Amino acid sequence: MNDRLRKTYDDIRPLLNTPEPFPVVETVELHRQYWRPPTTKLVLLAESHVRTTEDELQREVRVISGGCFGAPSAYVRLVYCLGYGENHLLESPITPNSGTVQFWKIFYSCLHPITSANDFSLLKKQTEPAARVKTKIDILTGLQAKGVWLLDASIVGLYDRQIQKIDQTTCRAILLASWTGYLRYVLQSADPQGILCIGCGVATALQGELSRFGVPWGVVPQPQARLATAEHDAIFNIYYQVANDPSKAGGFRKCKNFLQ
Repeated sequence: MNDRLRKTYDDIRPLLNTPEPFPVVETVELHRQYWRPPTTKLVLLAESHVRTTEDELQREVRVISGGCFGAPSAYVRLVYCLGYGENHLLESPITPNSGTVQFWKIFYSCLHPITSANDFSLLKKQTEPAARVKTKIDILTGLQAKGVWLLDASIVGLYDRQIQKIDQTTCRAILLASWTGYLRYVLQSADPQGILCIGCGVATALQGELSRFGVPWGVVPQPQARLATAEHDAIFNIYYQVANDPSKAGGFRKCKNFLQ
């Protein structure tokens, strides 16, 4: 599988002005595979991780207990890396390192019905760091047990505040190349019962491939979407429903700028 990852990276690299080094892409995959469920029932399909530099990759994440013994120690800007958003776990801090609390909320809502914003209180920055990290580890082990696995449609990081935003045409080409060269094989190996896209861009770019894949699939807006609180609460409820019954993913095909 690593040969496929390398070939896909080589195919994508000419599309980007400043692509991540391949060791970053490889390490992102190691983190993702570490938290892969023994049996995958639902795949959450996001767009990409956040671009990570070679210097950041050298930072060591110090988590040696709490249910994640043997986890990759290299830092990457991916929710599965516990050092992302937790500078106290790094041998030397990174600025900025805000993490991605939106995806922790998604993960939490796959395991628990959400009634109010207070349900996410243990994930807030104001929470004592050790308690917050324990909550995150409990969430990840809970997702493993439930069979929920987050994948990205792009093998390379597409987000970086320091570089120009990638245009939609290039982004679509990267998603399709990632699917053709690597992602579809990962999905075939995982054999999920349902796929839920996080973001209309992913669904729009891959709708044909997802339909041909042959399992129920749907889409919800990105967590950063400008929606009313009630709408975001409804989306959290969708995650809970689909995590408990992946076959329901196919019932969610309506999304802004996405037509079934």
